[in-house]
Amino acid sequence: MKKLLQSFSIFFVIFFLWLNTVKADERTILVFPFTINSEFDLSFMNKSIFDMFESRLSSEFIKLIALDSVNTNESILQVASEKSAHFAIIGTITALGNTISTDGKFIDTVNNKVLLRFNKIGSDKGEIISHIDAFAGDIKNILIQESEPNSFEKKQEVLSFLWKSEKFIGNIERLSISDVDGDKSNELILANDNTIFVNKLSNGKLEKIFEISPDKYSKIIWLDSADINGNNKAEIFVSCFNKSKESLKSFIFEWVNDGLVLISTESNIYLRTINKKMLVAQKLGMDDIFFGGVYELIWEQGKYKEAKELNLPKKTDIFNFIYGDVLNNSQNMVIRFEKNDYIKIIKQNGDIEWKSSEKYGGGRVLIDVKKKAKLDESLFEYIPHRIFVKNSKEKNKNELIIVKNIDTASRVFSRFRSFSNGYVECLGWNQTGFKQKWKTDEISGYISDYFVGDVNNDGFDELVISNVNNEGILFNKEYSFIIVWQIN
Repeated sequence: MKKLLQSFSIFFVIFFLWLNTVKADERTILVFPFTINSEFDLSFMNKSIFDMFESRLSSEFIKLIALDSVNTNESILQVASEKSAHFAIIGTITALGNTISTDGKFIDTVNNKVLLRFNKIGSDKGEIISHIDAFAGDIKNILIQESEPNSFEKKQEVLSFLWKSEKFIGNIERLSISDVDGDKSNELILANDNTIFVNKLSNGKLEKIFEISPDKYSKIIWLDSADINGNNKAEIFVSCFNKSKESLKSFIFEWVNDGLVLISTESNIYLRTINKKMLVAQKLGMDDIFFGGVYELIWEQGKYKEAKELNLPKKTDIFNFIYGDVLNNSQNMVIRFEKNDYIKIIKQNGDIEWKSSEKYGGGRVLIDVKKKAKLDESLFEYIPHRIFVKNSKEKNKNELIIVKNIDTASRVFSRFRSFSNGYVECLGWNQTGFKQKWKTDEISGYISDYFVGDVNNDGFDELVISNVNNEGILFNKEYSFIIVWQIN
């Protein structure tokens, strides 16, 4: 009998230890009532929203708790602590006219960290259901990654798709994001071959507020924007190439009163900005596409003046490089596209720190100067894509964001390029090389340009791309889309 009691005692000890282990593995998600901004009373939807989250997320190890009301004097973390919750879901639904916007956050309340920012925009109230379904799907992916061993090293960040424009007839080749008119909110600047369009993205709609054509006989090959003259309005810098005359002209526009006004022109000079802080220039030569070094232009005494020449490695031109501490070792290095579309990271002393094993970029904007070439050969250059070095605030690490267009001809032919699809990816340094942190879906067609900035003025950066496609029997008709993702 004594042995039997000992056996039962051991069994109950083991059982309670197992039970505590199971409870320790259980994760609780607190679902706060969504804030609903609408001309109609849609508060009844909060129960349906919770039911959707519960049906998609609850499991043996995941428990959801619905809050019927919120004490505004308590923070999310305080409420989560009182409920012993590990995560929280908060959100807002805004219904204005025919536009529906769903915004949400999935928060790690233990570590006080936003794991996911979600936003989707639709044109019908019924789309709220699909928005919540997508939000729950993104959360589920994070929970799966969190449960894996060493998930911090394994998991990729989740990109939230935000918005896609209606179809533009023709090609959008260049874009930029800046506060152009000085109203303390950003505009989206787009350009096709000959015309610049200033737009405002608000409530899921892109509204054109101004357009201007610098030179109808020349093609826009580069566009940038930055407030260089310090008046709280970003100038727009445009470089245009006239193929028939083989001449180059750059234009600088600024917003005055109700539109863009030309404030400066430069002949045979390329312009671009670096990190939206520095304006740089380089000359078109008599016998070279790029002549001399890259030098800074500063605003002084009411005009742009040539300043210092930049100390750059050989074979670096105005369009193929960016500066950045991309290795996170407190050293600013040159990140550069080579002519064959490989990437090099070069130290200030000229030593090569790293070279990519695969090709990136893939531009189709061509500078072609036949008359200047010797022995009847052509000089030509494809202008590479931008390169962004962005700081990930959550990890406080700099990361590389870059385009990769897939060439159907695999770059075999030096002049001929045809792109079937492309994507943007983020790469982070891990002491031995770069590792992919995230990537967009592969997009049919060609990514002509992209930018990282706060395009919808929500206080967070977005990834904005211009996507060009062909249609028609001979693929001679082009159309374009602007696509936006939320990035952390």
